[in-house]
Formats: sequence, C-alpha cells, structure tokens
Amino acid sequence: MGKGAPLRWIENRVIARYLSGRGVEIGALWKKFPVSRSAKVWYVDRGKADYLEHHYREAGPHYVLPDVVADAARLPFADSSLHFIVVSHLIEPHAKSAGSPAPLV
Repeated sequence: MGKGAPLRWIENRVIARYLSGRGVEIGALWKKFPVSRSAKVWYVDRGKADYLEHHYREAGPHYVLPDVVADAARLPFADSSLHFIVVSHLIEPHAKSAGSPAPLV
C-alpha cells in the first residue's frame, strides 16, 4: 500500500456520504467509486467489454461493464439531470489524443 493510500481511503469514504441521487461514473474500469446506498449510478466508458479487454488487459478480467458507451466530452444526459459525476482514469486517454488535458466541464 502506498503512502497516500490510507488517506485516499478515508477521503473516499467521506466523499461517498455526499454522493446521492442520480449520477455517472466515467471510466471506473475495474473498481467502482463508493457512493451512498441511495445513489443511482450509471457507469460510462468509451467502449464495451471487448474494447476494455483489448485496451486494458492489466485491469482484467473483472471490468466494470458500462451501462452507457459514450465519449466523456459528449455525455448523452440532459442538462441538470445528474446530481454528481465521478471521473476515474480519464486524463490518460485524453492527454494522449489531445496532447494535453482539456476541460470537460
């Protein structure tokens, strides 16, 4: 366990208490972010299971299968329809394709 791991675990547990309602997690890959039991979360990724298996072999075989396949910059949700967005493993692919991270919100 790395030096920051215990602090990150505590932060995640505290933050999870405040994530309720409807939301999305983009790029969960292999581990869902903890949220309250009352939360409804849709998992979003840029590819289905075969895409995840091909591009992220190191994370397999227990992938978080996406409920919605979409680009993070163009989410198919209506304005003001979500209470929260959790972003995981997102900077890497955007930095590679764009040269530098671009603002998503």
